[in-house]
Amino acid sequence: LSAYLVCDDFGDEWADYIAIDMDSNPPRLQFIHCKHKKESSSASDLQEPIGQAVKNLSRMSYGSSEFGEKIDRKWSHDYLTTNIARIRRGKTPVELKQAFANVLADPNTERSVVLILSGISLQHVTEQFTSLRVGNARPHVSQLLWILSWFVSACREHGVRPHIICQP
Repeated sequence: LSAYLVCDDFGDEWADYIAIDMDSNPPRLQFIHCKHKKESSSASDLQEPIGQAVKNLSRMSYGSSEFGEKIDRKWSHDYLTTNIARIRRGKTPVELKQAFANVLADPNTERSVVLILSGISLQHVTEQFTSLRVGNARPHVSQLLWILSWFVSACREHGVRPHIICQP
């Protein structure tokens, strides 16, 4: 199995988790951003995770030296003051460096950003967008549509697949 998962939370954070799967065809690089909040359709609640995701899109195409520096400086050490390893799946920092070099060098690599958002539900967002379409939406609904479409558009401009995982 050539799958790697790194906890990048806290500090110079590119994503909460960064995953590589070299066994998939094509190979995959994922930046995973997680945000837990109570359920809401407020665009303000999405600004932080979407902003973080968009500002780090370019890092998905950086050279392996950027990732190598992260491994040496941060990921090869435990999480903060715990005994929890930041390399959650994978073997050694050396193998992780090689995996990043391989995935970044492969022109077929599928890059994706995953937003895991407990504070929104597909059903609620669908209802809100339906109210927008029929002309009786509350003002914040257009802001919600705008911030979600901004995320999707920014990902596509960088050749990255956007994914949003939320409540049903």
